[in-house]
Amino acid sequence: MLNPEKDPMGHAVSDYWLTGRADKLIVKSDVTEPDEIPVSCLFRTPDEMPAVEIKALEKCRGSVLDIGAGTGVHSLALKARGFGGVKSIDISALSVDVMRSRGVERAACLDFFDSGFKQKYDTLLFLMNGIGIAGTLAGLDYFLNCCIEHLNPGGQILLDSSDISYMFDSSEAFPDHYYGEVLYQMIYKDIYSDIFRWLFVDFNTLRKACSRFGLNCTLLMEEENNSYLARLSPV
Repeated sequence: MLNPEKDPMGHAVSDYWLTGRADKLIVKSDVTEPDEIPVSCLFRTPDEMPAVEIKALEKCRGSVLDIGAGTGVHSLALKARGFGGVKSIDISALSVDVMRSRGVERAACLDFFDSGFKQKYDTLLFLMNGIGIAGTLAGLDYFLNCCIEHLNPGGQILLDSSDISYMFDSSEAFPDHYYGEVLYQMIYKDIYSDIFRWLFVDFNTLRKACSRFGLNCTLLMEEENNSYLARLSPV
């Protein structure tokens, strides 16, 4: 679980929820200049969601686990669609408190990789590049294995990610490691997160990894900015 003293995003969404205002939420990485995340977008409505997120919500079925649920935007959208049993988890206790205040009944401060977490679901939902929690290509194998352990028979994994090769132009050398392995740090006011690894994986690399685990990997949607939505399901 995240230490609240090192949870800038949690403090940002808590401030915004309680006051309607938040300071700048800054993201630093080893591949781009520092950027700002508009905190308001973390409270977006379905009308404000990108097409890949809407498509993912349309493809959900049965019991749903929303991983890295944040403020609960996708869980609440599913609730509005009649999904009554969505389980919403996040490693930020501050974010979970916001979710509960917003009406997400089954919100829990929980790590998807926790060995004590044993429940199975029909749909595992990883949006906003939720596959990023794998961290590295090596971590992707562990991630996929954990997903399989949490799937009911006939279940599915819905996730979006991006091919970020476009960020390295011809004058820049690709890193020695897989280019989608990114280091991040978030800052809000005087609160700094630990530096953490986050994975962006291109579709072909994801498909090859899935084949090692007996998973079909289907491209459901592709956007112009190299982002895509995929469905993974046991063969």
